Amino acid sequence: MASWSPHYAVLSWVGNHAMGANAVSNNSEQLATPLTRGLMEAAHVRTTPTFWAQPADMQKLPAFVFSYMGIQSPAADLYPSWYKQ
Repeated sequence: MASWSPHYAVLSWVGNHAMGANAVSNNSEQLATPLTRGLMEAAHVRTTPTFWAQPADMQKLPAFVFSYMGIQSPAADLYPSWYKQ
């Protein structure tokens, strides 16, 4: 799981390095979510909210859409100006 802001980035992984049949628990997102959220909330306690401005040369293009636990990903994502679909 990844979470980022203009100030910090956190990447959390919950699993088993052995890569066996039970390498990643079916509940890995449920374990990573409170870990990631807790770190980001604690890290931002003394920061001033900053709103990100999209650079003018970025483009929005269709993204791979997935749905998990009732949450759907955005239908578009940001790509650098040089990216050609």
